[in-house]
Amino acid sequence: MSTHCNIGYRTADNGIFGTYCHFDGYFRGVGAELQLYLESNGADYLRARIYQGAMQNGFSSFTSLGGETYFEMRSESNKFIITDMYAFIHDHQYAYILELDGSLSAYSDGMKQESWFSQLES
Repeated sequence: MSTHCNIGYRTADNGIFGTYCHFDGYFRGVGAELQLYLESNGADYLRARIYQGAMQNGFSSFTSLGGETYFEMRSESNKFIITDMYAFIHDHQYAYILELDGSLSAYSDGMKQESWFSQLES
């Protein structure tokens, strides 16, 4: 069984560009891995990796090393792009957005979770 999520970044016009991730979407899974990737590589590289993932049919999984896309895993070449903000946040139990200021926001069940990062430390 898997916990799906969406991973994306905020655009200059306050829109969203993102993609799907199949495995470990919960805070201690993809959430923690995104935060580690962000801390290690910076916002520009995370934004680029999310874009690349969308162009390669979404992520099978995401790790602090950048994750594995469906193209990398199975040579699928479709694009899996999500630009609808409502769908991005509500389609799955978890969603993560790289904000314009370089911070990472997390959503669970359609609600922004202000203290999600503190849950990783406990």
